Amino acid sequence: TLDRSSAASDVYKRQVVASSLTMELLTLVLALPMLYKLYDGTLWTPFNYGVVIGFMVLLLASFPFMNKPWIVGVQIVLHIIGIVLGFMIHWSVATIFIIFALLWALAAYMRSVIVARMERGYLTTQHLNEK
Repeated sequence: TLDRSSAASDVYKRQVVASSLTMELLTLVLALPMLYKLYDGTLWTPFNYGVVIGFMVLLLASFPFMNKPWIVGVQIVLHIIGIVLGFMIHWSVATIFIIFALLWALAAYMRSVIVARMERGYLTTQHLNEK
């Protein structure tokens, strides 16, 4: 059952990573017009939109690594950096990174719980083919 559990955990991880990266990319795309319009455009500086676009590029570059075991940890570290840089831009940008950092932390926790339950044989789907 260990091979099936690791395969199921990998599928779960890829789905969570793909959907989280997609949601965050869309959110950061929508943050760009906010920077342009808020406070009569005073937040539209090369540093500010450079940080947001830079993080969008980092998130896009993360897609090929969805099946790596270290991707969730890397995303958490990136988001801690994003929180610091976000507060340098505007509190709303930091809030985006805080929300998604919590999402990545929840994904890491849920994955650890599912893997532990699989190893102990506590998932119902592990016993479907037994007689």
